[in-house]
Amino acid sequence: SYTTAQYVPVQNREASKYDVHLTINFPEGLPNDVDTMIRRGTLRGRLHNEDINQTWNLFRTAGGTVRRQGNSLVIHAGVPARSENARLWVRVEAEGYAINVQSYQAKLGETVDWAVEMEPSNTPLFMQRLGKSYWF
Repeated sequence: SYTTAQYVPVQNREASKYDVHLTINFPEGLPNDVDTMIRRGTLRGRLHNEDINQTWNLFRTAGGTVRRQGNSLVIHAGVPARSENARLWVRVEAEGYAINVQSYQAKLGETVDWAVEMEPSNTPLFMQRLGKSYWF
């Protein structure tokens, strides 16, 4: 039989969001014209919620704010939530750096304070993309 101890519903599922604070660090610097990099595809970012199988473009459709802070991009976004916990994934591609894919276990009510450290690379992005298949 069903008891409240076995099932805890998320209150107001439609309005529930994981509060994501993502800092992407570029140790060898970040070009001045980030917008041009985004348009040319030399800077890409994807954020994926595994629980609801939904993906957003970090720099265009995440519905949050993106600001530059020195050699970092700081993104604040609310990611729709359907349950108390979810695995979030991020993939960042930037010319001059290795493609970085990471996950984070998010929990409703707790800030997702996530830092991504980009690793310098001499391999062009198109070559890196050829070597990997991406599921989000």
